[in-house]
Amino acid sequence: MDIITIFILVLITALVVWMVLVTRKLYAFIDEKRAFFKKAEKQGLESMISSQNKKLQKLDVDNQEHYKSIDQLRDNLSKSMTKCGVIRFNPFRGEGGDQSFSIAVLNDHNDGVVVSSLFSQNSGSRIYAKAIKNGESHIELTKEEREVILQAS
Repeated sequence: MDIITIFILVLITALVVWMVLVTRKLYAFIDEKRAFFKKAEKQGLESMISSQNKKLQKLDVDNQEHYKSIDQLRDNLSKSMTKCGVIRFNPFRGEGGDQSFSIAVLNDHNDGVVVSSLFSQNSGSRIYAKAIKNGESHIELTKEEREVILQAS
């Protein structure tokens, strides 16, 4: 068989498959049309159209409410604390290990808080919290706190 014959056979097969699919869709449409008109004979076409119109209007109202809810959820989510970072470190050379830490918890606008705990064998743990606005604080940040904010961002 030459290449043209093979091509024609493949094309004919594709067309037959396509015809079968289109025929199935056509029969499904005809069945839906029959069911619609059978129902229209019982209820009356005008009342059916009126009923469908009311359903569409209700769907439109529901759709608008869903859009409002989605916008509200997006707004709430952007304000929620969804980003965090953690760093362990040793602030005092020669004392203990990496027992100290800084944690940043931020929202989408990089607003939130940094909590740091500094551990010393002599004085125990000291805990500090600093408010963060747009990734910055009005209180001076340590190197580790700036690093944990970048990690969380």
